[in-house]
Amino acid sequence: MRTQDVDAALDREQEGPTDSAALAGATMAAVLTVVIPKGPFDSFSIPIGVSLAVLVCAFELHRRRTRTKSLAFATALSFPLLLIVGPFVEAVRQGWTFSFFFHGGNEADGRVEPWLLTLVWIVLALLVFAVDRTRQRRRAPSQRGVAA
Repeated sequence: MRTQDVDAALDREQEGPTDSAALAGATMAAVLTVVIPKGPFDSFSIPIGVSLAVLVCAFELHRRRTRTKSLAFATALSFPLLLIVGPFVEAVRQGWTFSFFFHGGNEADGRVEPWLLTLVWIVLALLVFAVDRTRQRRRAPSQRGVAA
């Protein structure tokens, strides 16, 4: 079956009551609200990231996706994952000092530069994309909505 036929079959899949684009947009808005204020990542970013990642996965993980939709899923999921990984990146940048982790800090205390956040986000997105594509390929043809 051609890629276009598979893409068309997946696009015909019935959407659930959750609007995927709205879910992704709300997730990114929440993450940006947390990340935009300057300062170090602290312990509270982890439960926020976990909550948002679980929310995205609960509604989107089971769905069948084309490559493009897998990329969208990966890039959206990587934002809350950044909140989970961020404190550990901050710890490395702080010389493995974890005082900021428990006590927070101010703008001058943050050591994770925007270029590093971007790099970590790209790495996370590529990892999620690779895992998602592997999961999509391993599904039985009947589960993918395409003929064998």
